[in-house]
Order: sequence, then C-alpha cells, then structure tokens
Amino acid sequence: MKSETVPAVAEDPASRLLEAAFDALEHPVALFDAERRLVFANAAFCRAAAAGDGITHRDGGGIDVPCAAGRVALARAVTAALAAADGRMGLLPSAGLVSLARGQGRTPWLARCVPVAGRPGASGLRGAMLILSDGGRRRALPAASLGRLFGLTPAQAAMAAALAAGATLEEHARKRGISRETARSHLAGIRRRTGCRRQAELVALLSRVPG
Repeated sequence: MKSETVPAVAEDPASRLLEAAFDALEHPVALFDAERRLVFANAAFCRAAAAGDGITHRDGGGIDVPCAAGRVALARAVTAALAAADGRMGLLPSAGLVSLARGQGRTPWLARCVPVAGRPGASGLRGAMLILSDGGRRRALPAASLGRLFGLTPAQAAMAAALAAGATLEEHARKRGISRETARSHLAGIRRRTGCRRQAELVALLSRVPG
C-alpha cells in the first residue's frame, strides 16, 4: 500500500518482493533519494500519514511534521544520513535520532534516519531510510546483552537496561542503592560508549535495540 503521492518503485519481481516485505513491518518506514524526494513509504507509514499521526504527506511527494522543532531535527537527521550515504562523513549512533510529537496524548514517535547506499562503484539508490517506532512501547532488555553490544561494565549495563525500560536516573540509583554521583558517572560512561551526547538520545538509541 503506497500513498498516491509516493512514486511507484520499479515493477520487477525483486522490487515487488521487497515492497511486500516492508509492508509487512509494523513500524512505519519511508525511503528518500539523494534529493530528499520520498520514493517509497510502507503501509504503516501511509496509515500514519493519512491519519495525521505525527506525520503528513506534503504536495509534491514529501512529508511534513506539525512541530517546527521536529521538522528542523528531522531535516538535520536526513542531511546526516545522506552525507553518510555519500561517504562524506561517518554517522554517529545519535546523529540520526529524532523525537517527533504526535499529539492527542500519544507518546512521540522515535524516528531513526539511516543511510542507504549501493555497493562502491555500483549505480543505484543513494538516499536515506526513515524508521518510526512508538516511544511508548518499552520492552525489557537484558543487561548482559546491552553490555556485550556496547562494551559496558556490569554496572553500566544495568543502568542502560533500566533507562531502556523507562526508569529515571534517580529511580535506578535508589533501586541499586548507589549515590546520584555514582549513577551520573555510570551514565557518562554509557554515553561515551554509545556516542550519545544527551540522555534523551541514549534512551532513543536503546529503544531500538532488538529485544
């Protein structure tokens, strides 16, 4: 299912199979080319846009978000992903992470923009993929898995798991019986390991780790 404002992808078996695979995903997903044109949106993305659920289709094939701050942040995330796709810069874990307001008391979309590029020297799409996930759907992540994934100490991994589950720094400190200063030290270590400059970016990153 594609919006009428989204150009059709190539009608070959591989492309149709890929389109069906994207449509089977519960997360809204959209693809942009190097000129920031929307070239594909899966069924979940089209449903969200049609309902005005934090995103809308714009005349000419693009997308829009109602919040000005979210619009600016999303534009920066797309720019970073396109630069990474072109090989002009590396993409830090937090560079493509954006929170998009949805209204009506709903938790924001956690949006991640990642580079899309073909093999070196090969022709094909160079662009960015936008993936939305519901910030309210928190799941328990094993501390040991987070430790292995990001190279964290056991104490840091325990904090990362707590933050991913929605706990605050103070709540985790009380539960573990550690001081606020120690908790802040653990948080600083996690941010260094993950490349996240702010706690909100870290939580957004952790929310995308498969359970």
